[in-house]
Amino acid sequence: MLNEEQAKRVREIQLEIRAKFPLLDFPEPVLEPIYYGRFDKNSVTNRLLVMDRNTGSQYDIVSGRYDLIPHEVAVFNTLQAIPEEFGTPKLKFNFWQGGARFRMEATFPDVARLEVKPGDPVEPKIIQTNSLDRSTFYGMEFGAVELVCTNGLVSYRKKGGSSRRHIYGAEDTIDIANGMKKEMENFADQVGIWSRWNEIQIGTIEEAELVISDIPFSEKEQESVLLLPLMNNDNQTVRGLIEQGKATLWDVHSAATQFTTWDIHTDHRKFDIESKIGKTFHLFNEKKEAA
Repeated sequence: MLNEEQAKRVREIQLEIRAKFPLLDFPEPVLEPIYYGRFDKNSVTNRLLVMDRNTGSQYDIVSGRYDLIPHEVAVFNTLQAIPEEFGTPKLKFNFWQGGARFRMEATFPDVARLEVKPGDPVEPKIIQTNSLDRSTFYGMEFGAVELVCTNGLVSYRKKGGSSRRHIYGAEDTIDIANGMKKEMENFADQVGIWSRWNEIQIGTIEEAELVISDIPFSEKEQESVLLLPLMNNDNQTVRGLIEQGKATLWDVHSAATQFTTWDIHTDHRKFDIESKIGKTFHLFNEKKEAA
């Protein structure tokens, strides 16, 4: 449990972030004791209920050592940790499951944009996640935005992320800032990996289907991915590029990310697919390089 000084600091951060982003509807999470018994109320030892003070929504039952990390703290720590040389970030916020789950995306237009292929630039992105129902860790992932078609789902390898349990002390902004700098330094290397994807030929429809088969698309959605006009390929489709002998792994990746960005309308499903896309394409690339 937080001591009085720690709890006071957390509250100050909550109020500061709410004042900075007055249009965001942050939940008011609190930890409440749990009781049992019909007449004589007895408290449950070492168990607490996480709930929203404003709405009464019940999020989770946690141990007595659990420390709340409100979403405002996640926002504050990320903003504090962004190195000055990255410039002013563009922010996008998502809440779902009654406010229990939270995601903030920060992109950096001032950071030098690199091209995966001529005319297809990308810029770095940071994803900060948090939850009040233990569905996800307080954590951070690094990715990019494909600017031609504003796909926001170009994913780093998994090693480009971090996560922490809800135990006080997780909000170490110096550590977060150092992690950001390290990943930004690796950004050019990651773009180099994507550029190699642009050299890996996909010769048949069956091979393209195999690439995306592990992504949680339905059969109809998989077909739609291969028939999607690609904004970074003069509106040609993956099927059309395959017929011309021009399709690459990067083209299939662009189709998958573009479809997820514009045609998947449920936030939590979109986020799940995003994570799976990164893992799937990196694994396929590794298998190709090993062959």
